[in-house]
Amino acid sequence: MTGLVFISYAREDRDYVEKLVLHLTGAGVEVSWDFQIQAGATYAREIEKRIDTCSAVLFVVTPESYESEWARRELHHALEQRKPILPVLLKTSPMPIQINDRQGEDVRGGSMPSTAFVAALGGNSGGDESAWSESDLRRIVDDERPACHRMVRILDRLAERPGRPTSLTELATLTDFTRGQLGGAFNGFTRICRLWWPDHPKQGIWPIRSHYRAAPPGSGRTSEMYYTLSAGNAQRWRRVRQL
Repeated sequence: MTGLVFISYAREDRDYVEKLVLHLTGAGVEVSWDFQIQAGATYAREIEKRIDTCSAVLFVVTPESYESEWARRELHHALEQRKPILPVLLKTSPMPIQINDRQGEDVRGGSMPSTAFVAALGGNSGGDESAWSESDLRRIVDDERPACHRMVRILDRLAERPGRPTSLTELATLTDFTRGQLGGAFNGFTRICRLWWPDHPKQGIWPIRSHYRAAPPGSGRTSEMYYTLSAGNAQRWRRVRQL
């Protein structure tokens, strides 16, 4: 399955969904969710359009989404459009009757979906050494789109510490971006990759590796997304940028 994935969820679960979006986009999955809708847009119609054009809907299952009128509307519209519905079980909850016969991806405790689940959405773990040449990396530098401008700054920072995982929070601080701007850059860059290589093995592959670290229960620490640039890709990037 490849193409845009729409995430349906309840407002109370937005913190988790933000991490999920970053995790999926970091694996080369193009994601749509209501946080991207511009102020002034007709909300209901924009949601319908996003569902109409998506390849699948991830429904984040919690007691809150089970009771949410908007989440149920989104689910109903997706079923009317015959979209594949993939439940993501975040909290123990009844499953909406329309999808209670479907196997859910268990992420209770705030974990990220499995590698197999992400791969089924057309994603991968990124960081493929053989996929990224210097000419490919140079295209990021030369591209005028905002997502690529932001990706250049992200890669510059990660190239300073090859192989070292950098948290989303630290990366936002280092680049002077908000978390929303980072998410927009990652998602936009995923889309650009698909435009560059629609029928090529590099489709969806990132030069950056991403992974999620869940904080141990009771530790007082925060679960986080981490990003790493391998030594090989860092070396290629430095040559392109002459850092």
